[in-house]
Amino acid sequence: MSRIRIVGGTITTTTGGDHNIYSDGNIVYNSAKAITETSDVGISYGEPKNAPKISKFKKIFDIKWMCAEMKNQISAANIGNKVSLLVRTRHYEKGETVSLKIKEIDDKEIKGGVKELIFTGIVNEDGFAELKERLEIEN
Repeated sequence: MSRIRIVGGTITTTTGGDHNIYSDGNIVYNSAKAITETSDVGISYGEPKNAPKISKFKKIFDIKWMCAEMKNQISAANIGNKVSLLVRTRHYEKGETVSLKIKEIDDKEIKGGVKELIFTGIVNEDGFAELKERLEIEN
């Protein structure tokens, strides 16, 4: 991920506590005039500290209804059609299992006395899981 910020004026950052910047690469400051760092205690240069571990919460951030063969996204299904789900995840590892619980509106039966269905799939290397239960739409 990259971020470029071009400012035609002044940027002032005030931090009430510590201000830490971490990078896996270089941190470059460039100025047409001067770069000034001040401190009441001193400015240190030396061995860098390790960056703290970033917590990566697993997240499902997109779900699409698909035809049973997982070839086309659908926006509607008719009685007798079979449907599946395509789930896009973030921070899941390849091979992890994703399960979704599907319920009908107002807790109505979906079919044969069943009020909820569970769709399950395995996350691939691109973060997608195909949940191919192929639910058949009924009356």
